[in-house]
Amino acid sequence: MCGTPTYGAQLKNTSDNFGLGLHGKPTGALEIGADFSYSDIKDEFQQQALVGSPIASLPNVSTKQTRFNLFGKYALQKNSGVRLDYVYDRYSTDDWLWSNWMYADGTQLRDPTQKVNFIGVSYYFKWQ
Repeated sequence: MCGTPTYGAQLKNTSDNFGLGLHGKPTGALEIGADFSYSDIKDEFQQQALVGSPIASLPNVSTKQTRFNLFGKYALQKNSGVRLDYVYDRYSTDDWLWSNWMYADGTQLRDPTQKVNFIGVSYYFKWQ
């Protein structure tokens, strides 16, 4: 074995989640809605040497994600219409792996907190 420790790990992934949605149809042609979700995720590694010298366990990781969606649909006809979406997403982690990770093209993740705003406009058609 050349002094290489054999180790075991008790991996544990737990999360607390919350979500809330509100959808309504103020008129026959207009539908609106909002959705909110929050996740608090924890990863534990709990490594220990089974044979050989003691080892240090990997650090625990904490991740939080918050998402807020707004949408509006307007029916142009019974089977078609337009839709507008807005999404705000916030992702935050203290994952130690990301602090030194480098992609093949040299890109690195520098900020462990990412914020995304998305606006989308679409046309829909339903075959009936």
